[in-house]
Amino acid sequence: MEIEFNITDNLSIKTNDRISIFGRTGSGKTFFAKNWLLPHYNRYVFWDIKHENIDIEHDIIINTPKELKQKILEYNKILYQPKNPTDKDFNEICQIIFESRNISLYVDESSIISTPSKILFWHNIILTQGRTYGVGIINTSQRPRIIHNTLISESEHLFIFSLNLDTDVLKIRQQIGEASDDIRLLPEHHVLYHNVRLNRSYIFKPVKLLSKLHDINIKEIPKLELYKPSLEEYIKIVERHR
Repeated sequence: MEIEFNITDNLSIKTNDRISIFGRTGSGKTFFAKNWLLPHYNRYVFWDIKHENIDIEHDIIINTPKELKQKILEYNKILYQPKNPTDKDFNEICQIIFESRNISLYVDESSIISTPSKILFWHNIILTQGRTYGVGIINTSQRPRIIHNTLISESEHLFIFSLNLDTDVLKIRQQIGEASDDIRLLPEHHVLYHNVRLNRSYIFKPVKLLSKLHDINIKEIPKLELYKPSLEEYIKIVERHR
């Protein structure tokens, strides 16, 4: 069953929605997902191809599609660290997740299994048909320019942290328009959020760090705060008072 949760007082996300998170290494995208999105999810598979996310809340670590198929109905929060990190392996776990229903997939660094000209069959099925069956997905990438367009076009929610290259900003501009210009102004750990349903973009202040996520009740997760005035005006005010 889907869960709807608020990221601000007036903006909400459902756990069967499609979310894309972009940002260079160290910009805060993975930290944000771990601390402000996933705690609202009752069931997920966290695809950790680099084996770097042991700190994510999980009930079990799984390494093969066969084991995932056996355990997916038994455990709610699964950390998947592939023993054999191939396209075939990822395609199989996407199929298992889609057929299981009412569960979400977190893809850590989507550019490893997607290119501008390639998207795997079951990854595409989750993106295009998953919502109907309660299957949500969160895709993350350092480079929006080098992933398949479907990952962006099917997303209802885009979270964009700082990007290094103009080609990546231009790729985002195709989806959200002139609001993408604010990406170049984003200080460290700030995020631009675009809600596709509303066709509106917002700039959020940086979230506070949480040191022990597992000790924090979900009701205590702070809401994101909007910049008022605009980010550009805010930066000018800060610079004047330095």
